[in-house]
Amino acid sequence: QRNRPVNDGQVAFLGDSEQGWRSVDTGENGSFDIELPGGTWDVRVLPHSSSTSDWSGEGAQQVLHLPETGESAWETLDLRVERRTDWGKVVGRVLMPNGSSDWGDYASEVFVEVHDSESVADWVEIDANGSFEFKLDPGSYQVKVGAGSVLGYASPEPRVANVSEGFTYDLGDIRLLERSATIDGNLVDEDGNGLPNFFVYAVNG
Repeated sequence: QRNRPVNDGQVAFLGDSEQGWRSVDTGENGSFDIELPGGTWDVRVLPHSSSTSDWSGEGAQQVLHLPETGESAWETLDLRVERRTDWGKVVGRVLMPNGSSDWGDYASEVFVEVHDSESVADWVEIDANGSFEFKLDPGSYQVKVGAGSVLGYASPEPRVANVSEGFTYDLGDIRLLERSATIDGNLVDEDGNGLPNFFVYAVNG
């Protein structure tokens, strides 16, 4: 809204079930270009998952209609995001179960989510030293930490962060948990014969 370019964004184009969706990153001056087939596209602007952006793209959503006649067409979109002027910060650090914060290349397997009262989530990956940061509007947020299955770690209980204008809320160190419990069993039919190739999954509360 202040005519400043957004270089940490991703423009997503959502089509119908046959078209699927496409996305493109914005450049240093906020520009982007992408080739799309004809049809109707829902255009949205999102921050990068690793970005600590100070803007919201909710007001930049548009609907793009492209001709389906096979003729090429060139459309120019003017997408305007809303920069936050009264945001606060949430920071913290994620630790391994043994207390180490040296994640190295495994940092991309750990993510932190924030949920507001409307269950709208934002998320980031941690840095190599386990640290993370969010820039958020004032309010109360639930913060959850998760890890990819390759690490074998479990998530701790969510934490609550109360964000105030211009202030930083430090969650401190959040330690992931070791997975120590095991669930096993045997799937059989009514005659006691084993049933292979079924998918078994477990879901917590």
